Amino acid sequence: MNVSSRLRAGVTLFAIVALLSMSLLAQSSPDGRIAGIVKDSVGAVVKGAKVIVTNQGTGTASTLTTTGEGTFLAPSLPAGLYNVRIEAAGFTIADYKDVKVNAGQEYSLNSTLKVGAAGDIVEVTAGQELINTTSSEVSHTVSQAQLRDLPLNGRGAIGLLATQSNVNGSTGKAGVTTIAGSLPSWSQVTVDGVNVQDIFIRTNALDFLPNRPSTEALSEFTVTQGAQNSDVALGANSVRMVTKSGSNSFHGNMYEYNRNSALAANTWFNNHSGQTLPFLNRNEYGASVNVRSCATSCSSPLITTRSAITRVPRSM
Repeated sequence: MNVSSRLRAGVTLFAIVALLSMSLLAQSSPDGRIAGIVKDSVGAVVKGAKVIVTNQGTGTASTLTTTGEGTFLAPSLPAGLYNVRIEAAGFTIADYKDVKVNAGQEYSLNSTLKVGAAGDIVEVTAGQELINTTSSEVSHTVSQAQLRDLPLNGRGAIGLLATQSNVNGSTGKAGVTTIAGSLPSWSQVTVDGVNVQDIFIRTNALDFLPNRPSTEALSEFTVTQGAQNSDVALGANSVRMVTKSGSNSFHGNMYEYNRNSALAANTWFNNHSGQTLPFLNRNEYGASVNVRSCATSCSSPLITTRSAITRVPRSM
């Protein structure tokens, strides 16, 4: 092999390694976490307590033990509702129901155990986290109810970015969406941990998503700005979308969204000049089926979506 052939082979190998490295770096974890500290009624930490974290949808459970400082961390939890059970010798059992873990967020669960018989159970409905005491991230989650109920032009979930604080939504064709005043190219958008942005067109990286999913396919998404944890790759800000996952029950739905000019108001300028509103009739319909999970949580919902648009352009 001559020097020229070796050089070409070396350049090719370097390019392949660089592409694979960029692909890995562009991935961010869509999973959430539960972290906390266990103490007794006088404020002393309880070490060696057993913490059982159970996913309500799939029934999968993981068992943890608190450290010498009384802390625990349950990582890599898919977004959803969880039950957390904390047991320690000489204390009553603390049973936390409906712990809501959001995509890419850490849930702070600090528990105070009471002295009592081991068979006694104190049940608490935890719900949505109010104050995070274990992470410095600034993040907010757009829930599945918001994705379903809020009006969207074309049912594009990324349009709901504008509902978040510190986000400036795009206005008109020339506008671009920015997070925390930073350039759009400083933000990354992922679906289940994989980047879905155009790697070449970065000037409107938050508005132009060639691989954006349907709102019916998404469970929720989390917007994180500043002080991100190490599981977020690249970018000063991130939008982490999570698709719906399977559970231990069969269910599905059918839907249709309609946008019709007959139900819309005309613009002030059209009224002033005597022009009628151009005709538009848009229908987006589809169905989804939730498949029962197997022992390894390998299932996911089957979703199909179609849209039809009838539009009459404005006469010149």
